[in-house]
Amino acid sequence: MLKNGGLMILDVGSGTGTWTCDMSTDFPLNLYFGVEILPIFPHEKPRNIVFLINDILEGLPFRSNSFDYIHLRFMSLSLKPDVWQDKLINELARVLRPGGYLEIMENEITVSNRGPNVQEFFDRVHEELRSEGYNPTIIKLMKEFLINSGSFKNEDIKHTVMYVPMGEWGGKLSEMGLKTYYSLLKVFANMIKIPKKQNIDSYLDLINEEINNYKSCMISHRFVARKKK
Repeated sequence: MLKNGGLMILDVGSGTGTWTCDMSTDFPLNLYFGVEILPIFPHEKPRNIVFLINDILEGLPFRSNSFDYIHLRFMSLSLKPDVWQDKLINELARVLRPGGYLEIMENEITVSNRGPNVQEFFDRVHEELRSEGYNPTIIKLMKEFLINSGSFKNEDIKHTVMYVPMGEWGGKLSEMGLKTYYSLLKVFANMIKIPKKQNIDSYLDLINEEINNYKSCMISHRFVARKKK
């Protein structure tokens, strides 16, 4: 369908527009829309892309049943649990055409194969997120949210889990992945109280070393749901 073209595609929380631009290049015969609350999308872009500033909490600026394919990723720390169920999923279902596809990708707020320091680190992060009203394990409720919207059947929801290696043990891409993940770890470290004898950088060096030694992986979930016809 993407290759044949003629589809209306929406990227919600498009950020800097990386996914949208990549897709418009790989499948140029479609029309793409990206919405983001901040004007951080690129000024130069392919002609088949429209970027809009939009706050999802105020609804999407599109008619019902407008899109054939909607993409959403890495929003678990941007929205609180009641927003996911009561606003976001229902609004995505509204603008998705019957028979259209919704794709959601989110990473768990932890890693696999955790050593003692990494386990303690993410336990503290989860505790802090909950104190702020966020659910650090919201990804485990995503299928329930989709079904509760009334727009998706259980049998039309495909859920896959991917383990992405992090650190030198997994090769060059894995090593780059851990370096990229470092910026997110730093955000988390600023949220919690680190040991008094360490500054953030030395503490994160310890966390990174343990992630590499224990051969940890980032845990990524992908949901593809087809709307009822």
